[in-house]
Amino acid sequence: MERYRRKFGPGFAQMIPRMIQVGQSVGIQFSYGGLVGNTFDSHRLLSRAAKTGLDAQDRLVNELFRNYFEEEKDISDNSVLNAAAQAAGLGDMSAFLASDEEKAEVLEDLHKIPRGVNGVPHFMIHGGQATQTVGGAGEVSEFESIFRRLAAA
Repeated sequence: MERYRRKFGPGFAQMIPRMIQVGQSVGIQFSYGGLVGNTFDSHRLLSRAAKTGLDAQDRLVNELFRNYFEEEKDISDNSVLNAAAQAAGLGDMSAFLASDEEKAEVLEDLHKIPRGVNGVPHFMIHGGQATQTVGGAGEVSEFESIFRRLAAA
């Protein structure tokens, strides 16, 4: 939880109950007690899955999200990643995870992310000369306000 506090700042305490409520409304049982580690290999695995097809990548990302957000599994652990890949129908990915495959591609993608983006979701809404951003799952009213401001500009 401390890592979340450092990442999201003082608003973190208000964020958790809202995320739990929103998650429950769509069948997600958020739990915030798991380990937070380096997710680079999970991104490599997702990049590899995308080459199989977007359906495969979608199945994998859903499995990884369930593992992390609901089951408190450590998605920086290659055995967890390999099990997720198998559950998503990608087969045994242990050799891939032990290799350097997709590292260059993922690093290239990381360099394309604008400064200030440090989590998902992150929305960048462009209108005229202005760009508004919303980090995290913003309230509907926040998006409405942004759209009104941009429309008026």
